[in-house]
Amino acid sequence: MKTIFENWRQFHEKEDKYKSFYGSDFQYDVKEYTTDEGGLAQYGLSYSDYEKWGINPQGKYFPIGVWFYYLAGDCDSAIRGGFATDRKWANIAKINNDRMVIIKKGHPSHFDEEKLAQAVATLEKSHGVKYQEGEKKDAVPFAKLADFITNQIGTGTSAKFNKVLSEIGYDGIVDYDRDYLPIENCQGVITMPSGAKYVKSIPAPVKAEDETERLANMLQSLGDKENGSIKLTSDEIRKVIKMLPKFSHKWEVSETQSDFIGRLMQKLDFSSGDAWGWVEDREFGPRFYMELEYNPTTPKSYWEMLQHSSDEGARLTAKDMLAEL
Repeated sequence: MKTIFENWRQFHEKEDKYKSFYGSDFQYDVKEYTTDEGGLAQYGLSYSDYEKWGINPQGKYFPIGVWFYYLAGDCDSAIRGGFATDRKWANIAKINNDRMVIIKKGHPSHFDEEKLAQAVATLEKSHGVKYQEGEKKDAVPFAKLADFITNQIGTGTSAKFNKVLSEIGYDGIVDYDRDYLPIENCQGVITMPSGAKYVKSIPAPVKAEDETERLANMLQSLGDKENGSIKLTSDEIRKVIKMLPKFSHKWEVSETQSDFIGRLMQKLDFSSGDAWGWVEDREFGPRFYMELEYNPTTPKSYWEMLQHSSDEGARLTAKDMLAEL
């Protein structure tokens, strides 16, 4: 029976196998936490000069708290040079969505007029202050609540606001619609420690990494490996291919895949496992014979098949390879 440690080690060895292909250690680590459940991000990333997740009581932004990028979907501000991405550390925490003000129209958890009414009723009773809509009557529901707390209950923009917000069950805000935290896309703020649980810190890159740079690193990573040395199953190869950067123009995607697949053909070990099955399934063989010529593990049957190709260059290459085997 496997021990917990053995299972942990095997899991991370498998993850590291993929990481070596990704072309950006930082982006790969962040991508691991880019998940959502039920339409809500599960993790947030906050940049800091310190290796920790913590609220700065002297913060100059309102609400005071840990400002973060939520990690979900196509939200790439966290790795594309957004606010504070020049800091030393990228700190990741698990968001407690049960304690968040969710601003996302159409989602069941969206902070709407009904939730506003419930919150106001609770605060009117506990603080003895009658809600007045005032100048915020056309604002989104949470902006009305924030105005009630800061101006009518009288917390101002101090940390007292956070405590009152926590009284009604909220320890942070995640703004998917960019209605209340409009400074940047994909933002949220944790206003009380129970709003998120620290997970890990990752050294931040010196500068924002783009996908062109990542592709170059992926190709370089393959180039550094010996021909016929990479042991991957067909399923693992498919996962590696999915890691390729996505560019806006289809022809760029096609050229990107072609360059990477060609280099990968040279490096894969076809002598074990079912890696060659991936080549046959995709019918890549005839197209990449020049790359496979450099792979010492290319099956003899492939060159025998290529003798009958309509491509003269492929036939001549197959003849030469068979003569050497």
